[in-house]
Amino acid sequence: MPSSRSSAHEATVYVGRVMASKHRCNRNASKGAESSLAHLRQPLLLQVDGTPGLPPGGLAGIGVVVRWPTGGVITSRCLRATALTCNEAEYQAVIAGLELMQRNFAGAPVRCMSDSRVVVEQLTGRCQVRAGRLEPLYARAAALVAQFERLEIIAIPRTLNRLADALAWEALSGRRRIIHYESPDSDVKVESRK
Repeated sequence: MPSSRSSAHEATVYVGRVMASKHRCNRNASKGAESSLAHLRQPLLLQVDGTPGLPPGGLAGIGVVVRWPTGGVITSRCLRATALTCNEAEYQAVIAGLELMQRNFAGAPVRCMSDSRVVVEQLTGRCQVRAGRLEPLYARAAALVAQFERLEIIAIPRTLNRLADALAWEALSGRRRIIHYESPDSDVKVESRK
């Protein structure tokens, strides 16, 4: 696999493809996991996805999923961040995911998986950042990357990132859509009770 080294902490970054699957687990599972992370040989899997919504409104939904090397979900997050474009939203997702890994899984090897080839190619040094609005997000993400001892950044197909994608949409507008859903087979209307 091609690699690119960061001079600050010798963080290794790879481009390739990998696996993913399944659903949400107990958020508190990460607290007890930290003591065993120093001995982890296989990386924890970090799936990230961001969406600016349709149409983009300046606020992006961010989905983050952390899995054991065997694929079981450790924790997941739905977040919101400022973004006007898909690439901005994807950078915000990478940043949120890497910050979560530093905070809750310090010292663990990480395989960060995103369905944004643009972000992966830029963070691995294979493409330049040309859009001015992406430069501060790139700088922030690159600074986080440099803080990891072992980090792989991998582009995966969208079909392997469905849980992170669903969490991003949930963060953006999912709850509102569920609350106001009208079944086409029923005369019953469901309304929000705020």
